[in-house]
Amino acid sequence: MAIKHEITLSTTEPNNEIGLLKIRQSDEETQTLVVQITENGLPKSYAGLEVFFCAKLGQTAGLGIIEQKLKPNEMTSPGTGQLKYTLRDEDWQQLGRQTAYFSFRKMKNAHEWTEQFSTRDFTYNVTKNVFSEGVKEVKKDGSTYVWTIEDLIRLFKEYIQSGKNDWEEFIEQNKEIIENVDPGGKVLTELIEARKPFGEEAYPNLGKRLDADYSKLSNLIILSNTHASARRLGRFYRKSNEIPSNNQAFCALNSNIVVQYMQNDGDRDKQYGSLVKFDINTGQILLENVIKGYHGNSMTYCKKDGYIYFCPSEDSTTVDRTQQFKLYKIDTATLEVTDEFDFSDKTTLSILHSVGYDDVSESFFVANNKIIECYGYDLEFKFKVNLESLLGYEPTYGQGIQVNNGVLYYIGGRKSQIWTFKINVKKEKLEYMTTYEFDVYQENFYALGEIEGIGFNDVDGLIYLSTQARLSTFGGLSQYFVTNNNFSHPSSGSGVVKLPHYSTASSAIFYGNNTGYNPDGTQNNPFPTLLECGLSITSPYLSKREINFLNDGREDTLALFDAHNVTIVTNGYKIRAAVLVSCTNIYAHQLDCVYFTGYNNNAFYAYHSSFRINNLTTSDNGLLYPNFIERCDCVIANITAKTFVKNSSITMPTESELLLKENMMARLSGLKRLGEINNITDFGTILSQDFSYYNKIAVDLTIVADKTIYMSADAIRKSSTDLSMIGLASGTTYMCILHLVSSVPTNSTIDLYKLTAGNWTKITIVSFELTVRLSDI
Repeated sequence: MAIKHEITLSTTEPNNEIGLLKIRQSDEETQTLVVQITENGLPKSYAGLEVFFCAKLGQTAGLGIIEQKLKPNEMTSPGTGQLKYTLRDEDWQQLGRQTAYFSFRKMKNAHEWTEQFSTRDFTYNVTKNVFSEGVKEVKKDGSTYVWTIEDLIRLFKEYIQSGKNDWEEFIEQNKEIIENVDPGGKVLTELIEARKPFGEEAYPNLGKRLDADYSKLSNLIILSNTHASARRLGRFYRKSNEIPSNNQAFCALNSNIVVQYMQNDGDRDKQYGSLVKFDINTGQILLENVIKGYHGNSMTYCKKDGYIYFCPSEDSTTVDRTQQFKLYKIDTATLEVTDEFDFSDKTTLSILHSVGYDDVSESFFVANNKIIECYGYDLEFKFKVNLESLLGYEPTYGQGIQVNNGVLYYIGGRKSQIWTFKINVKKEKLEYMTTYEFDVYQENFYALGEIEGIGFNDVDGLIYLSTQARLSTFGGLSQYFVTNNNFSHPSSGSGVVKLPHYSTASSAIFYGNNTGYNPDGTQNNPFPTLLECGLSITSPYLSKREINFLNDGREDTLALFDAHNVTIVTNGYKIRAAVLVSCTNIYAHQLDCVYFTGYNNNAFYAYHSSFRINNLTTSDNGLLYPNFIERCDCVIANITAKTFVKNSSITMPTESELLLKENMMARLSGLKRLGEINNITDFGTILSQDFSYYNKIAVDLTIVADKTIYMSADAIRKSSTDLSMIGLASGTTYMCILHLVSSVPTNSTIDLYKLTAGNWTKITIVSFELTVRLSDI
């Protein structure tokens, strides 16, 4: 049974009086310190740091300093200063009073820790068990200096994982540790023996073997991708014609404060955009400043000087070109450009597409999708790497690069991939590590979109993603995700889709007013844009595909792309316009579109989709065709505006005069009403421009002669020149012959005959009213 000792340790108080703490030798894995770290009486965060338990044991020969690195699961709550530590064998080697403290450190470089702060000393007493004589010497690899051999093992493992092959450099860097740990040369002997793999010839040195092993490992890694995931923190929606909305360059200021460049879009001047500084956790905007940043594809934060370095990249207006080879230096306090650096005389790139800064090697990296170049902090050229020689092929697309802690991240963008490379400036090369690939939907619900940039928060060990999610031309949605250094972040999902077992709640996606930073589509936290509804409704993990309106949406367009089995419940609320592309089985009882969308300049546009709408209400707004239906199979019960049908099958249970077919490939199951005439020579006035594209014609006729006669002819083939109809009035049979000439409507004629004593007698028509309808079935 575990024994827990709950104690509070201060970093500021003169001593830590924690009472009597007794530990018996060999109580293995049972004695646990549950610790609260404080500073001036308040919880002290150690987020982003590693924790060491440090103890100075008694003065018995062969014993001395102990340093134990805490396991990840022992650092229970870094943000609130809580941890737990289970004492190891090494901690009770000496009986009596022992002095200890906790040290909080950060890796300075590849092989050295630097202490950030520590607690004041505390003491614990070690008592013997019946089997011990008071001294329990614990050895690892022949050394009682446990901390040094463990550090050496850690360093060597990290060395192998990094793929380095300069063994002499490793020895030199760790010479003092090795001499303290291995005075007899035992460890070095074993390392030398490691040059020979099992069943193979020995390599001339360990570095050669590491090179060979790394090559084999790389060949295995490159064949597969590493699955990546992230949790959404929030999003911004910015309308393209109102404010800068096209999110591009992104970086974090080594904390939760980030900077995003938003380029102008739509009708705004695309040479300009806004730098937006905000808290990525809350969405609180701290500062926004307009600059002439052009496309502004990439930027990086330099920890050395605290400035942002920004790539304006291409000019979307195709006017200016000199900025393509420049880096802008930007003050993080004001977001103003303070300096420009011209690379036109030093770079081999066709354009400076992206930039990253590595604080480990103090180097800048600039790149396009073909070449990556390395420059010193002084911007003097060091080396370049051809991506084709590195990968075996030339990438056709690349969103950009970012660099942090000796690793270069190549963002694949539309493929939602990030490739990682270990930086080796000394040997002037990049070494492929792995490829991280994200699912289309994060948390099974939020469409990731295109990864635009990466930001790093080394204090908390977090990586931020900036993405842009669009539906064709419908954009303006910038999303922000968080993950860890392994691109794997557990999350609970939204209220619509549950994790981790892909089970879903029986809930619709709700649309309504919401000023929150991270809406999730639930009724209490609805999506405030129909774009977000359209993105999430296509998640394959939804069990109920319904968009339910809580508010009016007359400023918003409902756009559905590749959506299936969706019900739209507007609850009587209006929308700006609607677009359906490559959708199946879409149903809406009512769609009321008050304006139109620039997608195809229609109030309602459907392409390659199947749908049913009971009432489609659209405003004319001076449009040639408010409704445009192309390559669809659909049912529309009622329409209120002109509807153009192209290569589609449409069923209309009610007749309408507002339908227009493009050609014979459009099929109408229903009736198109042409109109009414009372003079046969006026037949041309009711002919529509698509008259010849229908298979059948139906007429209703009321004739006044010697009597009033009602006649009708349904589904008569339109190819017929003469239409014959029989009517009965007061026991007398009448026959009317219509001779309709669509090519020359004034040549059309109408004649009426009366059956008398077995003979047909032509009689005079006093007046008539003729109604004509068209159909294909």
